[in-house]
Amino acid sequence: MKLTQTTAPVQFSVSSNYLNDPAPTDFTLQDLELCRIISGKSDEKERCPVFHDLIPWKSCTVIVPLKHEQDALYWLDFIHGADSIQWRKPIDDRSVAIRSNYMAW
Repeated sequence: MKLTQTTAPVQFSVSSNYLNDPAPTDFTLQDLELCRIISGKSDEKERCPVFHDLIPWKSCTVIVPLKHEQDALYWLDFIHGADSIQWRKPIDDRSVAIRSNYMAW
């Protein structure tokens, strides 16, 4: 399935200052793990059901409630490194899909 202009994900980037920004308390790292729908693996290539592409190794796609988007961005940036957020795509009026790539080489 080819993405059209209206369904294409939006390029998105975020960067946090972990020394000054406290970790979110109402949306934890464990909550983020529950939102993960697919992760890239080294031994096999899987197609992401949201972005319809092959997901890179150590990357992940998560679907989070819109009210916790900033908290999810914080945790993904914390885990994968600065500027790890590649794509953002609204799913409906209450949730958003986020693709994060591993950048901490």
